[in-house]
Amino acid sequence: MNRICFVVNPISGGKDKGHIIGELEAACKREGILPNFIETTLNPDEIRVAIDACNEIFYIVIGGDGTINAAASALAGTEKIMGILPFGSGNGLARTLGLNQSVSKLMAKVKEGNWRPLDVIGVNDSMCFNLGGVGLDAVIAERFESSGKRGFLNYLKIATPVLLKDKMSRFAIEIDQKAVEFSAFQVSFANSRQYGNNFSLTPHAELEDGLMDLLITSNCSNARMIADIIAQLAFKSIKPTVWDEGLRNGMNVFQVADVILHNLDDMPMHIDGEVRGHPTHIKLSILPEKLRVLA
Repeated sequence: MNRICFVVNPISGGKDKGHIIGELEAACKREGILPNFIETTLNPDEIRVAIDACNEIFYIVIGGDGTINAAASALAGTEKIMGILPFGSGNGLARTLGLNQSVSKLMAKVKEGNWRPLDVIGVNDSMCFNLGGVGLDAVIAERFESSGKRGFLNYLKIATPVLLKDKMSRFAIEIDQKAVEFSAFQVSFANSRQYGNNFSLTPHAELEDGLMDLLITSNCSNARMIADIIAQLAFKSIKPTVWDEGLRNGMNVFQVADVILHNLDDMPMHIDGEVRGHPTHIKLSILPEKLRVLA
C-alpha cells in the first residue's frame, strides 16, 4: 500500500479543513504513503468519476454524513474500503462506529487494514448509510440546508419551532402486502443509532443485523412527541417491536427488512441529512453487507 485517496468536503460542519489536511499530509509522509485529495461537491456522479479515477483500496472521507453518503454510494458493492475522519455537523455514522478526529488513530487503522461489512438501506434508486426520514426531521433538514449556516446550534435553532408548531402528515405503509394509513409527525428509517451529536432515537439499531429501525411518531400532540423524544434520549424506554403489533399513539420503533412508504401529503425526504425532494412512493429495503468500512 503506497497511496490513499482522501475525499474532502471543505464546508462540512462549517469547519476549516486546512489544518487536518496538513496533519494528514505529514502522517502520510512519515508512513511513505502518497495522498490523493479529492474535494467533493456532494454530487454523486462527480464523486463516482473521481473515485474510479483514483483506483485505490482505501478511501478516507473527511466530512459529515452527507459527504459519507456521496462517497459510500460510489464505494458500495465494490472491494474498496472506506474510512471516516468525521468533520460534519452531527457525524451520526462516525459516532455509531466509535470514530473521532484523531489522525494517528485513523492511520493506525489504515496500517492494520481491517474492515467490517455494513448493511445499507436502499431508498428507491439511492442508498442510505446512517438514517433518513420523511416528515418533521426532513422539514428541519430542508430549512437547515436553505439557511446557509452549519453547526449544531443553528440546527437546534431551526428544529425548536418545527417541533413545537408543525402538524402531523398522512402516510401509508405497505409491509407483507398489507397497507396501513395513518397520521404522523415523522417516519424515519435508521441503519445506525445516531442522528448525530449523541442524539439517538434508535439506540437499539445495528449496522450489521439485516434490519432497519423504522421510527414513527403518530397520533399524538406536539407535547407528547417532545415528551417521547426526551424519554427515549434519557431512558431508551421505547424498545423495537414487530410491525404486526400495530401502531400505538406516540413514538414507535419497528425493525423491518423491506417496506414501501406512501408520502400522501408531499412532505420532504432526507437521506443522511441531505434533502432529496418530495417523493410520493418510497421503497425501502436492506442491502446486506453492501459496504466495507475500516474497522
